[in-house]
Amino acid sequence: MSELNQAFQKIGISSLPLIHDHPQLWQQFLQQHSVLFTNVKQNKPNIADESHLLGILTKAHIECLSSVELNQTAVKTMWQTLNKTLGTEYAKSLEYQDFHILMLVTHVWLYVQGYLNMDFSLANDHADATAKTIAKLSHSDIHEIRTQFLASFYLGNKSSPIASNRYSIWNWLKNNFR
Repeated sequence: MSELNQAFQKIGISSLPLIHDHPQLWQQFLQQHSVLFTNVKQNKPNIADESHLLGILTKAHIECLSSVELNQTAVKTMWQTLNKTLGTEYAKSLEYQDFHILMLVTHVWLYVQGYLNMDFSLANDHADATAKTIAKLSHSDIHEIRTQFLASFYLGNKSSPIASNRYSIWNWLKNNFR
């Protein structure tokens, strides 16, 4: 097992359903980013693995999202042509791999953000922006996609041993009006 896979297993990534639904894509992601993870760990050994994971996933998300956005018009045209030429059933069997990788990377990235107890509003903004891109290609509901992404954020947050440093309104009232 690679160091990257070990770091992901340590934070409970196996609880993320998409990992089990797309094991080949997950293995492809791990193989593609293992060397970078090892190099980053060697260059900055005093930083927690979780922070390295966040950096690698941020980079991967930017690259995946850029690729999908760059090719969006061509992919739409291709799907339209395939649907007309081959029929909808056969066209559905052909997959756009960058689309699926973007979905996987976004879920894992948001999981890690939740695990690190990062700001929800930032995660929501990322989920929304990615959902808008995905919805343009898949003709799916933006809010449904965003909600699925945020479920990964909450799953990571639930798995986190990091104590939340955010106060609820109730805690604020108790602390200020004793």
